[in-house]
Amino acid sequence: MTSGRRLAWIHGGGVVLCSALVSAVVTGFGNILAADTVAAQVPAMFVPTLDGGGKGPFTVKNSAMVDVAIIDPTPRQVLYEVLTVLPTVVMIAVLLVALTALAHRTRHATPRSPAVLGRLRALAVLALVGGCLAEGVQIGAQYALTRSVVGELAFFRIGLEQFGWWLLVAFGLAACAEIAHRAARTQPAAI
Repeated sequence: MTSGRRLAWIHGGGVVLCSALVSAVVTGFGNILAADTVAAQVPAMFVPTLDGGGKGPFTVKNSAMVDVAIIDPTPRQVLYEVLTVLPTVVMIAVLLVALTALAHRTRHATPRSPAVLGRLRALAVLALVGGCLAEGVQIGAQYALTRSVVGELAFFRIGLEQFGWWLLVAFGLAACAEIAHRAARTQPAAI
């Protein structure tokens, strides 16, 4: 397979992925807005049937988070639920579009050119900063949604796994840029 055909396939695949993502987002948010309930997480101590006791050889910690359905949610609660998902979806879409544009750009430039490497590094920074900001917004929206149910006693947890995927993507893009940069330095005429 020639390099041009491979890049055309990557470009076409990016368009298909972006289209599928847009379809999923529209369908998903349409379902959220049309639903008569909103999903939220609340501490187990606020769920009457999970008061720390159990009928089996287990117990539920009062600090554990439990998924509940808010019946007849307010518009603000619906907005909070949308914001628990939307920022990551937007970041994924932005990165897919940017990677597709970068693949298209490499058709007209050397893949190891400073412009392509600079864009790849910029994508790494975008993934790191934008992804972590998206996670922060989602955590804040989840906290606001929980607080709208249980009031002032709401709390949330922040774990590394919430930011870990964005770190992985960012460092992966930065590593690709560094590998291409080193290859360009050692073999500037090759491609």
